[in-house]
Amino acid sequence: TKKKHGIIISREVNDSFIFNNRSYDNHLSGLVIDRNSVNNLIAYNEIYKNHTDGITLYESADNLLWGNKVISNTRHGIRIR
Repeated sequence: TKKKHGIIISREVNDSFIFNNRSYDNHLSGLVIDRNSVNNLIAYNEIYKNHTDGITLYESADNLLWGNKVISNTRHGIRIR
C-alpha cells in the first residue's frame, strides 16, 4: 500500500497461516503482527523494499516465522517489540 503496511494480522487475531506471499514497496512495514496475536505461522514469504521494516512483531507470543526472505527494507529486516 502507499499509505501503511502490506499484510496485517490485527490485534488478538490468532491461529493464522500466511504462506507464499510477496509484500514489497509498502509505505511502512511489509508484514505486521499486532499486539496480543498468538499462534500464527508466517512462512515462505518474500518481503522486500518496504519503507520501514520487513516484518514487525508487536507484543505477541508464540508466533513462528519460518523460511521467509526479508531483503532490502529501509530500517529493519525483522523488528520485535
